[in-house]
Amino acid sequence: MHRFMQVLTLGLAAIGSAVAQAPASTSGGEELQEVVVTGSYIRRSSFQQSSPVDVVSREQLDVVAPSTVATFLKDLPQNFGSTFLSGRAVGGAGVGGERGAGTINLRGLGPSSTLVLLNGRRQTQLPDAADNVIDVNSLVPEIAIERLEVLKDGASALYGTDAVAGVVNILTNDRFDGLRVSLRNNTQTYSSKGDRRFEVMAGTGLGERTRLMAAFSMFDQDELNAAFDIPSLKGAESDMRLTVNSSSPGEFTVPVRNAAGALTPATRRNVVDSSCGQVLGTIPTNSPTGANLAVPLPVAQAVDCRYFFYPDQSMQSKIRQYQAVAVATHEFSDTLRFRGEAGFSSSTSHTRYTASDVISLPRLVIPGHNPGSEYRAVDSLGQPLFAVSSGVSAGYSRDGAPVFVPARDAAGRVILTATPTDPSSGIPFYEDVVYTGRPLNSQGALPTNNAVGPGEFAGSNRSRAGSDVSRMSAQLDGTIGGAWNYLTALTHSRYRLSTNGAPGIGLTAQLLRALDGYGGGGCNTSGVRNTGGCGYFNLYGNSAFATSAGDPRANSQEMVDYVSPMLLDRYESTLLVGDAVLTGDLLDLPGGRLGVALGYQYRKADLSLDYDSNKNTTNTTQNTQQVDFSESRDISAYFLELNAPLYEGGGGYLELNGAVRHETGEGVKTTDPKLGLLYSTAGRALALRASYGTSFVAPSLFRLYSVSAGSTAVNDCPVTLNPVCTGVPNIRIASRTSGNPDLEPQTSAAYNFGVTIKPLPGLTASIDWFRFEFDDLISTETATQVVNADPTGQLTGRVQRDANGQLIGVILQYFNAQSVVASGYDFDIGYEREFAGIGRLGFNLSGTYLPTYRWTLGPGQAPANWAGETNDRRPAAPNPEWKANFRVNWSSGPHSVAALLRYTGSLEFTLDPTQRIRAFTPVDLSYTYRLQSGMRGIGGAVKGATVSVGATNVFGEQEPFVPYPGFQPYLGSLHDLRGRFVWAKVTADF
Repeated sequence: MHRFMQVLTLGLAAIGSAVAQAPASTSGGEELQEVVVTGSYIRRSSFQQSSPVDVVSREQLDVVAPSTVATFLKDLPQNFGSTFLSGRAVGGAGVGGERGAGTINLRGLGPSSTLVLLNGRRQTQLPDAADNVIDVNSLVPEIAIERLEVLKDGASALYGTDAVAGVVNILTNDRFDGLRVSLRNNTQTYSSKGDRRFEVMAGTGLGERTRLMAAFSMFDQDELNAAFDIPSLKGAESDMRLTVNSSSPGEFTVPVRNAAGALTPATRRNVVDSSCGQVLGTIPTNSPTGANLAVPLPVAQAVDCRYFFYPDQSMQSKIRQYQAVAVATHEFSDTLRFRGEAGFSSSTSHTRYTASDVISLPRLVIPGHNPGSEYRAVDSLGQPLFAVSSGVSAGYSRDGAPVFVPARDAAGRVILTATPTDPSSGIPFYEDVVYTGRPLNSQGALPTNNAVGPGEFAGSNRSRAGSDVSRMSAQLDGTIGGAWNYLTALTHSRYRLSTNGAPGIGLTAQLLRALDGYGGGGCNTSGVRNTGGCGYFNLYGNSAFATSAGDPRANSQEMVDYVSPMLLDRYESTLLVGDAVLTGDLLDLPGGRLGVALGYQYRKADLSLDYDSNKNTTNTTQNTQQVDFSESRDISAYFLELNAPLYEGGGGYLELNGAVRHETGEGVKTTDPKLGLLYSTAGRALALRASYGTSFVAPSLFRLYSVSAGSTAVNDCPVTLNPVCTGVPNIRIASRTSGNPDLEPQTSAAYNFGVTIKPLPGLTASIDWFRFEFDDLISTETATQVVNADPTGQLTGRVQRDANGQLIGVILQYFNAQSVVASGYDFDIGYEREFAGIGRLGFNLSGTYLPTYRWTLGPGQAPANWAGETNDRRPAAPNPEWKANFRVNWSSGPHSVAALLRYTGSLEFTLDPTQRIRAFTPVDLSYTYRLQSGMRGIGGAVKGATVSVGATNVFGEQEPFVPYPGFQPYLGSLHDLRGRFVWAKVTADF
């Protein structure tokens, strides 16, 4: 814990280079000398930090050797519900997680409510995120990080938007001198897979006034398969709890006929594909909840075909990432300095999804003349029926005879012969069926006879993504008259992303043509089916076993690619920020000089989404329309900060801090104040602090202006409300979610009161009470809400009915509704000292107790405290009441040992409050040996080197089991599922 109110915020933009030169502090509250404190523009010559800020030093990073910044930040006691694992199967990992993006979510108020800075500068958002979420894994090579500073208090009074729950500032080592090379290998003991990181950093001075620093990193991560590489999920490829319906093979709705052979529209039968249970990875069942079955049920009894999807899921994606950063500083004179920074990150990822996506078309009909058809038309007595031939060839033979398409009437019904059970009266025909399921199965819909093993097809049909992040910053700062300091800075960042998203999405028009025999890019639909470049696509499971030469049921790879090609979406976000700051002292006060800072900031944000053209035209089997989007906005802000030392003497030290910021732009018009008071005794053995401030999150460009379409279920309004209402429940209709330019900022009030004591040399203890009142959270209307408010659509134009008054469409909007109150305690106690003959020994216990996490979902709804719950089917993150870290470290000479216990408290299972999810307490160990300096290495003297080995979750504790009725038995946004890792790291300085 560190000194109050000195972390108020946007000031980092003003003092990036000065802060980067400050020595790393510890969580025990050591004093910083001659520095500008993070979160304040006002310089102080000497003081003790005691505000709610945690400082993570370079040494703390080295002890755990994290794979990514996000995997390190996940263990902060104040952080839960963040993205830190990269697999599709993680569940709840948040936007971008499967690509290796990482986020931080302080207090569980949402990742867009924590402001992330690099050297005090804002960065552009993840471009495919609906809110302003920052990817902490794309900012800078890990070797270049000097420290991380985490402000645990609202800070919009200086930083502006997003600083509701706090601020995370990543600071680089601009003053590094020499050449450092580092190599780390991290291996999961269960699978022998893992990740590797190679890094190099160089720094030098060019004369007395110029310094250069550059760093480069390459990160390579193996894929971990959910079914085969995760200890707790051993056997997932055959566990009925871990299945989903809507499989491939799928299910069919088959017509029923009477004794005369006529259709009975009111009676249809639902059946499971006869190949279900034969195609690898599927099982027929009459239990859609996924309860364990001793033996597969016969097809005749089954109503559902379930799919063992875990072999088709990545728990950790395959990732290759390159990062670089360069910093140059130059002193033109004693009163004028320059700092320039450029950074780049390029990443590619491959993620295993399910073999294909669910077909969401309301009625997908497979014509009976498709060669895969299995349901021979029969009357109610089971006698085969025969139809009048159209004379049009189906393009293939069945049972040795050419197949012809039956004639149909104006309504599309097959025309039966006059004596339909007489084989000589016409041609045999198969029923048209309605299909429910997916277009591709575990065999890729190809004739493999199950030769493709579990997960292998999904492994070859991965989701692919590529991202490029660039960043440039330039700063001029100096002094005026020796008493005032000025700064101007300009920062530009861009995040570009291209991805095919979920693979295996079918194209509607192409699929319908292929089911009819006219599939193929070169097919002339006026020609003969299945000839001249035309072909069929077979959705039946028998395609997997159609291995005989010329079998018309067999799909070709060309036809699979035609029906389900790779789609490509492109996203881009940019952010331009300009700063101007003036700081100095105004007058003398009893405790020192009155410090003042004045500043202005300009921001321009751009966001563009370019979806695949098939998504633009609703030509996918997801049956949704994605609308391209490109918007920008400008925001201006002014701020004032004051620091008033009211008293310093034998009675101690008393300081009053204040700040106010006014911000205006599209969707934003706020004024946010903050006040803080700090008192410490003369010997600094006791410090008291208190603060109050307001903060906000501006509505994102996506929430303001985007348009996306799909379908939704709605209950029509009751007939007593309006004559047009029908009261019909659960109608599936078209929906469109439209941005709302009238959205208001989400606002917060934050309170903090804390105490720090130093009763003994080397011992520091602190406790802070906090409370966040977060209002006007953005939600999405439900279709039922919109229909009840405007049954006819005449008031808003957002309800659509046909000529008969039936609901056919609704337009939804985002709106401000929800509120959250999060309140609890942060605590920290640390002790470190030198013992003769033993070495240096220290420990630290830090944690958070959050008994209040109270949500109100909308006007007129009662608040509910969701603290300590899994929060399933709620907008809230899984939220343990207790989360803490206990660290012990020992060092003597070249040796050092560290142990870290990470505690995540138990949870009440929201779906069944009688059950609790146990606590999770993994332990990490590490040993480091520092080699002597002056060794001879290749090309010259090695100044020094360290060799470190360690284990993450050394005892292999498995994540807590969560008794969901299906899908996943874990909380991937809270617990690391990957089990034990062992790592080794070598670093050499030249």
